[in-house]
Amino acid sequence: MSLSAIRLSVCRPLACARAGPSRLALVQHNFSRHESSSAALKRAEAARRQAASEPTFLKNDAIPYHIVRVVNPETNKLDPEIKLRELLAKVDLDKNYVQLISAGGPDGAKPIVKIINKQEASRKEREQKSKKKEQKKTSAGRETKEIQLSFTVEPGDLKHKLDKCIKELEKRNRVVVVFVKKKSAPMPSPEQKAARLQAVWEAVQHVATESQPRLVQEATAALYLQGTGKADESETCESLPAATISSTHAAQSAVV
Repeated sequence: MSLSAIRLSVCRPLACARAGPSRLALVQHNFSRHESSSAALKRAEAARRQAASEPTFLKNDAIPYHIVRVVNPETNKLDPEIKLRELLAKVDLDKNYVQLISAGGPDGAKPIVKIINKQEASRKEREQKSKKKEQKKTSAGRETKEIQLSFTVEPGDLKHKLDKCIKELEKRNRVVVVFVKKKSAPMPSPEQKAARLQAVWEAVQHVATESQPRLVQEATAALYLQGTGKADESETCESLPAATISSTHAAQSAVV
């Protein structure tokens, strides 16, 4: 064997040994690229599923479709199909954004998008938040308060209790006004009990409705009220509590 042949036989294994890791690394690299592509497809499919269930959450580059149709802001009709990237290039994204309105359908219908003005969207969002806050405040004011009075209540105490009752009704709370008989006091007649309830109702009707029928029993009488909030000044009569005190005091004198 010649010297050159010996050198060739010795060098080949070394070359293969050097090439081995390089080729292995190439195979691993291709495999990892294949994994990334698969993961990207999965993410795209997940985005499409999200688009189908919650389309309004996807905007601009997050929209997982290549071809879309735009709602024309002037005619409110659909414009011809357009590539999403072309649409984004035309829109002033500093002032507007493209929002997905509906996903593509199984019948081949293209996804629908709309160009939204950021300033207008912020205004509407503030209005919605304010409305929700008001609704939450309204729903929170659904406590039930009980105000107890005796049939022989003194005018000063009656005025204090009526003021408290009106404040609760202005908060849209429920209030139950209950009249009870004191042990030492005579029993009022059914007419006198009804007169007590009617007098209270006349004092609070500008901020309340009756939530259920009045209750008149042997030793008690009750008025069930649902607050409706603060009334307009034109509807509020400040003389009502005073009139109620007078009528109730007169009825009290009749009982005594």
